[in-house]
Amino acid sequence: MKTHTHLRACRTVLLSLLLLLFSCAICSAQKQLGEATLVHFETASAELSGKQIAKLEKLAAAIKGQAIERILVEGYCDRRRIVNDYAYDTNQQLSQARAYNVSIFLQNRTGLPANLFSRFGYGASKMVAANDSPAGLAVNRRVEVRVFLAD
Repeated sequence: MKTHTHLRACRTVLLSLLLLLFSCAICSAQKQLGEATLVHFETASAELSGKQIAKLEKLAAAIKGQAIERILVEGYCDRRRIVNDYAYDTNQQLSQARAYNVSIFLQNRTGLPANLFSRFGYGASKMVAANDSPAGLAVNRRVEVRVFLAD
């Protein structure tokens, strides 16, 4: 039983690393429309708040009329363990749901086809702040959106 758990954890880490390598390859090869847009979330939630919707509305307006090559949407979580009273079993699932919700929102607002969106959930594998304070936890609960322009 314990070996099965370790194998599942290793598989998750390897998948996250492969996804990270793929997203880095996309980023390094193309011209980006501005800096990454950051969308932050409440604890254990993938729901967009009013403030975040306003930020995504601005991004959608900036995207319209541009020749878009790809929109990369990457979801992350803090390191706190998911407990049973939340909608997601793991931080990996939560980060995927966050990326999904942001990409669907942008797709609906811009009218761009789904195949222009690449979305990944990395769970807690890529922290940008220490998880030892409420502020650090909040910064790690994010989605990063990068828009790449066609040549």
